[in-house]
Amino acid sequence: MIIISPRFTVALSCIIMIGIQPVMGEGLSSLSPNQQYGRAVELSRAGHWAEAQHILTRLCSQPDATAPMYTALGRCYVKLWDVTPNGLERAEAMFRKAISLDKTYSPAYARMAEIANIKAKYNEALDWANKALSMPNPSSEGLRERMVAYSNLHKDKEALQDIKAYIATGHHDYKDLLNKANIEENLGRYEDAIKTFKETLKNYYRDSLVLRMAHCQEKVGRPQDAIASLTDLISKNARDEEAYQHRARIYVKIKAFDKAIADYTEALDILPNSSLYRERAAVYKAIGKLDLAKRDLAHAERDY
Repeated sequence: MIIISPRFTVALSCIIMIGIQPVMGEGLSSLSPNQQYGRAVELSRAGHWAEAQHILTRLCSQPDATAPMYTALGRCYVKLWDVTPNGLERAEAMFRKAISLDKTYSPAYARMAEIANIKAKYNEALDWANKALSMPNPSSEGLRERMVAYSNLHKDKEALQDIKAYIATGHHDYKDLLNKANIEENLGRYEDAIKTFKETLKNYYRDSLVLRMAHCQEKVGRPQDAIASLTDLISKNARDEEAYQHRARIYVKIKAFDKAIADYTEALDILPNSSLYRERAAVYKAIGKLDLAKRDLAHAERDY
């Protein structure tokens, strides 16, 4: 499973957000450059990337602009690259400018690694991340970007070490926990993955994560736990046909054929498809109901 660089397509957000009021136009003139920079950082953290970019563009046009200012502006370009012409190129230029001003400024190297990851240049990302981590005050973002590169290079053991170290800094969010679970699953460390999925689900509940956790529970020989997880999912989303299909397959394995048929039937009521009909046909055949198996196989030939 490939892990991509943590990045979202960003829609331009509303100007007003609880606790954050963007200061624009003449209001900025009453603030010192450092205060303006601090305001831009606050806006960035609140997801107001366009407003932060506006402030930082003005700051970076001044002769006394600093490496942190250029790096913060580059970060805005990365977040808005899909709505900003040549966004990644402009971001890279900002990060390189930051490095030229302060060759020990670790966050700029980490952001260069992020761009390399976005461009799928993973060996280059490793080089930049290693530089970030070799600086006197290393940015923890170097760990995250190196993890992304390692994972995409199928070096999962190294990736797991880095994501654990990054999470230990306390700056992580649900995406980092999900990346950790991905890597643990890739390595066959299913018990660890189950624990990480559970932690992720506390604050980021998604049907797909429960399905993945149930898969891991099966892998460690705990079908009843997997059934319980899927049953809980179905109680929250009774229209999830994948949950019914997954639970039906487990029922087949433990020879609870009547329950399997019931789940396949529920899934077919939600979203009929050839795979479900074939799987239910196999169950009917296993219990000797050949006429029903034949009927389902006929349905499976239809174009869904």
